[in-house]
Amino acid sequence: MKRSGVRSQESGVRIVLFYVLSFFLLSAVFFSCKTVINSEIRNPKSEIIKGVYHKEAAYLKARVSNDFNTLYSFQHPEYKTIINMDKFASSGGYSQLDYSSVTVQNPNPQVYIPPRQFNFILHDIKIEKFFIDKLGRYARFHTTQIMDIFLPMGRGIPVRREMKSIDYWEKINGEWFILNRVRHDTFTHISGAVTATPINLPEENAEYTEADISLVSPALAGQ
Repeated sequence: MKRSGVRSQESGVRIVLFYVLSFFLLSAVFFSCKTVINSEIRNPKSEIIKGVYHKEAAYLKARVSNDFNTLYSFQHPEYKTIINMDKFASSGGYSQLDYSSVTVQNPNPQVYIPPRQFNFILHDIKIEKFFIDKLGRYARFHTTQIMDIFLPMGRGIPVRREMKSIDYWEKINGEWFILNRVRHDTFTHISGAVTATPINLPEENAEYTEADISLVSPALAGQ
Protein backbone atom coordinates (compact mmCIF):
# COMPACT_ATOMS: atom_id res chain seq x y z
CA MET A 1 0.00 0.00 0.00
CA LYS A 2 2.86 2.37 0.79
CA ARG A 3 4.51 1.64 -2.57
CA SER A 4 1.21 2.30 -4.33
CA GLY A 5 0.86 5.61 -2.51
CA VAL A 6 4.41 6.67 -3.41
CA ARG A 7 3.87 5.78 -7.04
CA SER A 8 0.64 7.75 -7.03
CA GLN A 9 2.41 10.79 -5.57
CA GLU A 10 5.28 10.50 -8.07
CA SER A 11 2.78 10.27 -10.92
CA GLY A 12 0.97 13.34 -9.64
CA VAL A 13 4.22 15.31 -9.39
CA ARG A 14 5.14 14.35 -12.96
CA ILE A 15 1.75 15.48 -14.24
CA VAL A 16 2.07 18.82 -12.44
CA LEU A 17 5.61 19.30 -13.77
CA PHE A 18 4.44 18.43 -17.30
CA TYR A 19 1.68 21.05 -17.19
CA VAL A 20 3.99 23.67 -15.67
CA LEU A 21 6.66 23.13 -18.35
CA SER A 22 4.04 23.07 -21.09
CA PHE A 23 2.63 26.37 -19.81
CA PHE A 24 6.04 28.08 -19.84
CA LEU A 25 6.88 26.75 -23.31
CA LEU A 26 3.55 27.88 -24.76
CA SER A 27 3.93 31.27 -23.06
CA ALA A 28 7.39 31.74 -24.54
CA VAL A 29 6.17 30.86 -28.04
CA PHE A 30 3.12 33.11 -27.68
CA PHE A 31 5.04 36.16 -26.52
CA SER A 32 7.79 35.73 -29.11
CA CYS A 33 5.19 35.52 -31.87
CA LYS A 34 3.33 38.49 -30.43
CA THR A 35 6.54 40.55 -30.39
CA VAL A 36 7.27 39.80 -34.05
CA ILE A 37 3.69 40.48 -35.13
CA ASN A 38 3.49 43.76 -33.20
CA SER A 39 6.83 44.83 -34.67
CA GLU A 40 5.62 44.08 -38.18
CA ILE A 41 2.39 45.97 -37.59
CA ARG A 42 4.14 49.03 -36.15
CA ASN A 43 6.97 49.13 -38.72
CA PRO A 44 5.72 47.50 -41.94
CA LYS A 45 8.08 49.59 -44.10
CA SER A 46 11.10 49.97 -41.81
CA GLU A 47 13.55 48.58 -44.37
CA ILE A 48 12.09 50.79 -47.11
CA ILE A 49 12.33 53.83 -44.85
CA LYS A 50 15.95 53.13 -43.90
CA GLY A 51 16.97 52.45 -47.50
CA VAL A 52 15.55 55.62 -49.04
CA TYR A 53 16.64 57.78 -46.08
CA HIS A 54 20.25 56.68 -46.57
CA LYS A 55 19.92 57.51 -50.29
CA GLU A 56 18.59 61.00 -49.60
CA ALA A 57 21.25 61.67 -46.98
CA ALA A 58 24.02 60.65 -49.41
CA TYR A 59 22.39 62.71 -52.18
CA LEU A 60 22.23 65.84 -50.02
CA LYS A 61 25.84 65.40 -48.94
CA ALA A 62 26.85 65.25 -52.61
CA ARG A 63 24.78 68.36 -53.33
CA VAL A 64 26.61 70.37 -50.68
CA SER A 65 30.05 69.19 -51.87
CA ASN A 66 29.20 69.53 -55.61
CA ASP A 67 30.06 65.87 -56.18
CA PHE A 68 28.55 65.63 -59.67
CA ASN A 69 29.53 61.99 -60.22
CA THR A 70 27.63 60.88 -57.13
CA LEU A 71 24.69 63.17 -57.91
CA TYR A 72 24.43 61.78 -61.44
CA SER A 73 24.54 58.19 -60.18
CA PHE A 74 21.28 58.83 -58.27
CA GLN A 75 19.42 60.16 -61.32
CA HIS A 76 16.43 58.31 -62.78
CA PRO A 77 17.19 55.90 -65.69
CA GLU A 78 14.93 57.94 -68.01
CA TYR A 79 16.79 61.10 -67.00
CA LYS A 80 20.11 59.52 -67.97
CA THR A 81 18.85 58.60 -71.44
CA ILE A 82 18.17 62.29 -72.14
CA ILE A 83 20.86 64.11 -70.12
CA ASN A 84 24.39 62.75 -70.15
CA MET A 85 27.03 63.35 -67.51
CA ASP A 86 28.69 66.24 -69.36
CA LYS A 87 25.43 68.19 -69.76
CA PHE A 88 24.56 67.46 -66.15
CA ALA A 89 27.87 68.78 -64.83
CA SER A 90 27.86 71.83 -67.12
CA SER A 91 24.49 72.89 -65.65
CA GLY A 92 25.86 72.57 -62.13
CA GLY A 93 23.63 69.54 -61.59
CA TYR A 94 20.45 71.61 -62.00
CA SER A 95 19.16 70.23 -65.33
CA GLN A 96 15.53 69.12 -65.01
CA LEU A 97 13.07 67.29 -67.26
CA ASP A 98 9.99 69.34 -68.17
CA TYR A 99 7.03 67.03 -68.80
CA SER A 100 4.68 69.88 -69.67
CA SER A 101 6.25 69.74 -73.14
CA VAL A 102 5.24 66.11 -73.73
CA THR A 103 2.71 65.56 -76.54
CA VAL A 104 1.73 62.69 -78.80
CA GLN A 105 3.99 64.10 -81.50
CA ASN A 106 6.81 64.85 -79.03
CA PRO A 107 6.83 62.13 -76.33
CA ASN A 108 10.18 63.14 -74.81
CA PRO A 109 10.32 65.84 -72.13
CA GLN A 110 12.43 68.92 -72.77
CA VAL A 111 15.50 69.79 -70.74
CA TYR A 112 15.07 72.82 -68.52
CA ILE A 113 17.82 74.60 -66.58
CA PRO A 114 16.47 77.01 -63.94
CA PRO A 115 18.02 80.48 -64.31
CA ARG A 116 20.31 81.54 -61.49
CA GLN A 117 19.03 84.82 -60.09
CA PHE A 118 21.95 85.31 -57.70
CA ASN A 119 25.17 83.66 -56.60
CA PHE A 120 25.14 81.61 -53.45
CA ILE A 121 27.19 79.31 -51.25
CA LEU A 122 25.37 76.20 -50.04
CA HIS A 123 26.44 75.25 -46.51
CA ASP A 124 24.07 72.47 -45.51
CA ILE A 125 20.78 70.73 -46.32
CA LYS A 126 18.69 69.30 -43.51
CA ILE A 127 15.87 66.76 -43.76
CA GLU A 128 12.85 68.11 -41.88
CA LYS A 129 10.44 65.22 -42.53
CA PHE A 130 9.76 62.58 -45.13
CA PHE A 131 6.91 60.48 -46.46
CA ILE A 132 6.45 57.07 -48.11
CA ASP A 133 3.50 56.32 -50.40
CA LYS A 134 1.25 53.43 -49.42
CA LEU A 135 2.62 51.16 -52.17
CA GLY A 136 6.24 51.79 -51.22
CA ARG A 137 7.05 53.06 -54.71
CA TYR A 138 7.59 56.78 -54.05
CA ALA A 139 9.21 58.81 -51.29
CA ARG A 140 9.00 62.55 -50.62
CA PHE A 141 11.52 64.52 -48.54
CA HIS A 142 10.97 68.02 -47.16
CA THR A 143 14.33 69.72 -46.76
CA THR A 144 15.79 73.07 -45.71
CA GLN A 145 18.78 74.45 -47.60
CA ILE A 146 21.05 76.70 -45.56
CA MET A 147 22.99 79.09 -47.77
CA ASP A 148 24.65 82.45 -48.09
CA ILE A 149 23.27 84.44 -51.03
CA PHE A 150 24.85 87.45 -52.68
CA LEU A 151 22.21 89.98 -53.72
CA PRO A 152 23.02 92.67 -56.32
CA MET A 153 22.38 95.44 -53.80
CA GLY A 154 24.36 93.69 -51.06
CA ARG A 155 27.75 95.01 -52.20
CA GLY A 156 29.36 91.61 -51.86
CA ILE A 157 28.11 90.99 -48.33
CA PRO A 158 26.39 87.57 -48.11
CA VAL A 159 22.98 87.14 -46.54
CA ARG A 160 22.16 83.91 -44.71
CA ARG A 161 18.93 82.30 -45.93
CA GLU A 162 17.03 79.07 -45.38
CA MET A 163 15.22 77.79 -48.48
CA LYS A 164 12.57 75.07 -48.39
CA SER A 165 12.55 72.38 -51.06
CA ILE A 166 11.07 68.93 -51.78
CA ASP A 167 12.81 65.87 -53.24
CA TYR A 168 10.93 62.96 -54.81
CA TRP A 169 12.29 59.43 -55.25
CA GLU A 170 11.01 56.41 -57.16
CA LYS A 171 11.85 52.78 -56.47
CA ILE A 172 12.62 50.70 -59.59
CA ASN A 173 13.59 47.02 -59.31
CA GLY A 174 14.56 47.51 -55.66
CA GLU A 175 16.69 50.63 -56.30
CA TRP A 176 15.79 54.23 -55.40
CA PHE A 177 16.29 57.05 -57.94
CA ILE A 178 15.82 60.80 -57.59
CA LEU A 179 13.06 62.35 -59.75
CA ASN A 180 14.64 65.54 -61.08
CA ARG A 181 11.61 67.14 -62.74
CA VAL A 182 10.12 70.60 -63.22
CA ARG A 183 7.25 71.06 -60.76
CA HIS A 184 5.04 74.00 -61.64
CA ASP A 185 3.05 73.75 -58.43
CA THR A 186 6.22 74.90 -56.63
CA PHE A 187 8.17 76.87 -59.23
CA THR A 188 7.22 79.50 -61.80
CA HIS A 189 8.38 80.39 -65.27
CA ILE A 190 11.17 82.87 -65.91
CA SER A 191 8.49 85.51 -66.58
CA GLY A 192 7.08 84.91 -63.12
CA ALA A 193 3.77 83.51 -64.42
CA VAL A 194 2.60 80.11 -63.16
CA THR A 195 1.93 77.56 -65.88
CA ALA A 196 -1.70 77.42 -67.05
CA THR A 197 -1.65 73.63 -67.45
CA PRO A 198 -0.32 71.85 -64.35
CA ILE A 199 1.67 68.69 -64.96
CA ASN A 200 0.10 65.43 -63.84
CA LEU A 201 3.09 63.70 -62.23
CA PRO A 202 2.37 60.32 -60.57
CA GLU A 203 4.71 60.90 -57.63
CA GLU A 204 2.80 64.04 -56.69
CA ASN A 205 -0.56 62.26 -56.86
CA ALA A 206 0.52 59.28 -54.73
CA GLU A 207 -1.01 58.74 -51.28
CA TYR A 208 1.68 59.41 -48.69
CA THR A 209 2.01 58.75 -44.98
CA GLU A 210 4.70 60.38 -42.85
CA ALA A 211 7.58 58.04 -42.06
CA ASP A 212 8.74 57.41 -38.50
CA ILE A 213 12.19 58.96 -38.31
CA SER A 214 12.97 56.92 -35.18
CA LEU A 215 13.31 53.87 -37.46
CA VAL A 216 16.38 55.46 -39.01
CA SER A 217 19.82 55.14 -37.43
CA PRO A 218 20.41 57.77 -34.71
CA ALA A 219 23.33 59.31 -36.62
CA LEU A 220 21.09 60.10 -39.58
CA ALA A 221 17.97 60.96 -37.62
CA GLY A 222 19.88 63.56 -35.65
CA GLN A 223 21.18 65.49 -38.63
